[in-house]
Amino acid sequence: MPHAVSLTEPAVSLLRCRTSGERVPVTDITRPAYRELAEAGLMVAGHSFTGGRESVFKFTQAGWDLASATWPEESALPRP
Repeated sequence: MPHAVSLTEPAVSLLRCRTSGERVPVTDITRPAYRELAEAGLMVAGHSFTGGRESVFKFTQAGWDLASATWPEESALPRP
């Protein structure tokens, strides 16, 4: 059984945007919400040469499954 996760409103909003297929850039403003989603196991942080550390965040399978079950009409789009 997965553990319960409590997310802040910015993290929930980011999760909804990403689930709907919207690209939300990783910036100093959005990074805390991305980190929160990664800490919850819903996303994983990646690094890039041009963007630096924690400049790319991708859904984990568990994160995508949860988001798809929570907002099915939005998650019908191909995964970003």
